[in-house]
Amino acid sequence: MGFVFLLCFATVSAQTLLNSPYSRFGLGEIRSRTSSASVAMGGTSLAFQSATAVNFANPASYIAYDSMAALFDVAFSYKNQTLTAASVQKGSTIYFDYLAFGLSVSKWWKTSLGFQPFSTMSYTINTVEVTDSNSITTSFWGEGGINELYWGNAFKLFNNFSIGFNASYLFGEYSRNRKVESTDNFFANSNTSSSNQIKGFLLTLGTQYFVPVKDKWKLSDAD
Repeated sequence: MGFVFLLCFATVSAQTLLNSPYSRFGLGEIRSRTSSASVAMGGTSLAFQSATAVNFANPASYIAYDSMAALFDVAFSYKNQTLTAASVQKGSTIYFDYLAFGLSVSKWWKTSLGFQPFSTMSYTINTVEVTDSNSITTSFWGEGGINELYWGNAFKLFNNFSIGFNASYLFGEYSRNRKVESTDNFFANSNTSSSNQIKGFLLTLGTQYFVPVKDKWKLSDAD
């Protein structure tokens, strides 16, 4: 398991991210944090549970795991985008989305362990201000991101009702840079840079309740 997680860390740090101007703000561009099974169902997550899929968006869903099986789920996504401003930029890349395990401890207790990117920062913005005797170029760029390592558990309190939690450790580093250059020799050029290291914990709670309607049909409520 240690080798697998080490491989994922290397994949995240090595991937080439597309330029995203929106990632300039806050902690960067927050990732979707949904499983491939949820994406295939149009983004359904809170009320979704399956014996063959890890739904870490709602930890209460882990209770559906088959007691005789262990789950392993890894996902990558392909992104192609076009940015249009003063010029047009096109690019594509493959992102690592998540790695997750699911395991049944008992009939009333299921557990999950996983790793996924929490947010990413990757942007480059250039502006040019031209006057009669001077041209000032201002460049902004940033890179980095935050990762999430989580341990989740679900408990069956009574028929059709379960509660769960994900205890996550967030860690990562990102930097922001600003550079100003002028063609005027009397203008003082500047270059500033700041970096931040993130370490912290996040607790996510979830519940699911299913009401049998008829054979093989259930009405669900989740939070």
